[in-house]
Amino acid sequence: GCAPDRGDTLVCSSSSAAQRAATLIHKSAIDKAVTDGGWKLAVKILKLMSERSLTPAMSVWRKVVTCCAKAEKSRKATA
Repeated sequence: GCAPDRGDTLVCSSSSAAQRAATLIHKSAIDKAVTDGGWKLAVKILKLMSERSLTPAMSVWRKVVTCCAKAEKSRKATA
């Protein structure tokens, strides 16, 4: 799963190539979560990125915020 162990941060900061690869993996996971409408998962992965000292691009933030906003709208519509 996504549960971080303390080695994750060490691996992510071990080299610039590892950091870039980890950022791309997290971005891909967020894209998949957003596509599937899983806003909670997208937020969790975004949170993990900060715990692992990875800096998400503005486009990644925007995707997560948009996904959360859409989920909130649909929740209101069905309530």
